[in-house]
Amino acid sequence: MPKHPNPDRVTEVFPDPANDRRQRRRFSKEEKQPRAQGEEGPESKRPGRKAARDAKDKQIHSLERKTEKLERELSFGREFGRLWSG
Repeated sequence: MPKHPNPDRVTEVFPDPANDRRQRRRFSKEEKQPRAQGEEGPESKRPGRKAARDAKDKQIHSLERKTEKLERELSFGREFGRLWSG
């Protein structure tokens, strides 16, 4: 149920004239000096994701996987030969 307006109470809000426009930050002399002297910011970075591994790491990883696969096949072949012959 809506409330009825109270004529005795002022509900209108008035803005502060000091904040009527956008305010700009004012820098002190100490803050302005590094900018005038050409202080550089952080170096820009390449956009996108970082490479997790370089080419050398990828090759090492693929060779390790190939070695593991060949070792599994060899152990399977040895077990199969042992079971077949005996």
